[in-house]
Amino acid sequence: MAVVVHQVARPQGWPSADQFASVEIPAPVPGPGQALVENLYLSVDPYMRERMDFEKLGVPMEGRALGRVVESRDPRLAAGDVVFHRQGWRSHAVVAPEETRVVREEPGVPLTAYLSVLGGTGLSAYVGLTRIARLSPGETVGDRHEPVPARIDNTTGHVLGGPASG
Repeated sequence: MAVVVHQVARPQGWPSADQFASVEIPAPVPGPGQALVENLYLSVDPYMRERMDFEKLGVPMEGRALGRVVESRDPRLAAGDVVFHRQGWRSHAVVAPEETRVVREEPGVPLTAYLSVLGGTGLSAYVGLTRIARLSPGETVGDRHEPVPARIDNTTGHVLGGPASG
């Protein structure tokens, strides 16, 4: 068996557990050119809250995930590979290689980093500093004598805050 998480009601303000349901389904089976991934980590990101207002109810939640390939019917993905994909909130996902990115496990780097500082969050912070603020190596936001937001509340802001302040 596998489990998928469905949104079953629209939140008014903060989401709560009663607006979601865990649904057991038969374990998915990969076809030719696909692999079965057992998810290890699911990402909960700020953009998801807005989507909860208009996405279809009663279907698996969209989202980023990291999982380990448990069965493969494609030579580009091997059993044991850790992959990043966007099949959402589910215990198992069937993916095609072009829908994934193989994540290389590095000593001392937790896999969760690939859903945060080494993923979209880190990329957003990097682009903000290098392409929008156009900081040079060694330069900090404080060097610019420009206003800096008094608070940075989102995840990208926390990743950005350290390098930006020197």
